[in-house]
Amino acid sequence: MKTVRYSKNIASFNKPYPHLTVDGILSEDLTRKIVHWFDTKAEWQPHTSSFFNQFDCMNLSMGRLDGLDGLFSRPTVTYFRKLIEKHMEVDLSETRISYCAHKFTQGLGVGIHTDSPHDGTETHRLIIHLNSHFSDRFGGHLVVLNENNIGNINKIVRPVNNSAFAFELSDNSFHAVSDVEEGIRYSLIYSFWKKGLGPEVSNTRFLRSEYQLKGYISFLKQEGADLVNHTNRTLMAHLIGTANILRSWNAPRYLWLAGLFHSVYGTGSFSKALIDPERRQDIAELIGEEAERLVYIFGNLNTSQFCQDLLANDNSFDTTLLNGESMLINTSEVTSILMLILANELEQSFHLAVDHANMQQAAALIELIADRIPAAQYERILNSYNFNYSHHVL
Repeated sequence: MKTVRYSKNIASFNKPYPHLTVDGILSEDLTRKIVHWFDTKAEWQPHTSSFFNQFDCMNLSMGRLDGLDGLFSRPTVTYFRKLIEKHMEVDLSETRISYCAHKFTQGLGVGIHTDSPHDGTETHRLIIHLNSHFSDRFGGHLVVLNENNIGNINKIVRPVNNSAFAFELSDNSFHAVSDVEEGIRYSLIYSFWKKGLGPEVSNTRFLRSEYQLKGYISFLKQEGADLVNHTNRTLMAHLIGTANILRSWNAPRYLWLAGLFHSVYGTGSFSKALIDPERRQDIAELIGEEAERLVYIFGNLNTSQFCQDLLANDNSFDTTLLNGESMLINTSEVTSILMLILANELEQSFHLAVDHANMQQAAALIELIADRIPAAQYERILNSYNFNYSHHVL
């Protein structure tokens, strides 16, 4: 199936920062299929910060996208990369590429910001708008600004279906998205990096690249994770969703890997063991001993007993697992387990009814972790819960 249209309707600009617009960047048939997948198959997680409210697609990296894999194939990504290179006179990495998708519903938007590259984040971005039957009254316009002032607008980009906007990220790349007034606004985002800014490997900031997760997902599928039911979908979807939440909280690699495998041995509330604990060594060799130990503890954790032990101890302590084993939990593991519990509960709340008891339990856990993690990470967790519960609470 043809993916891109190699559109000739391209306009490039240097001010207020390098950017370009493209009309009809994908084939019309593919555009319809993407929107249908977003409407019917995509799993959306609320994501909020001090300046934006949106939904992130959590299963874009799971594969089996109903014939949409061409979107992330090497020829397609190469075309997008060369498009930016040609019009912005820049050399981009051929391997450091990532992608994601966003959804905005009524009342959601993005305030003024720059996304200036820092700590290894991307340097260039291409946004494909996917909005069937778009009308200006729907809102959700992309606003290009000359400065950090909403009164100094350079241009307003209409998010017309199958149009694209690419730009260079810098301290001056001020932009915003006006609140959606009606309907749904979808966007598919490709991120690129300038050559020479880091190792030439695929970016792992989020679990969303075609180069990521293949080995782990393949292993879990071989074990039957995509055939086991869990909270109104598959266990595979839940495991990936939990790992994605941890990654969005800037959790270290070993922790989001633990999130990806967190219930493979079963848990106190999920008795289906995907993998026999006698195979612990196999799992440790696959994801690392630190991650596997967290998976084992989580699978046998008596959460209420763990929290009681935590309240009585400041640092490491012994806790009794559900299988009767006494386990010494060190300070670092306490923090990791709390984050696993929070991510697991949050991921399930997207698919189950949430009541005030759930909110109180989450609030207690968040309070326990407040002094154990950096303030920025704590704010990410707090915002995730606040935004989700404001949309889902009964």
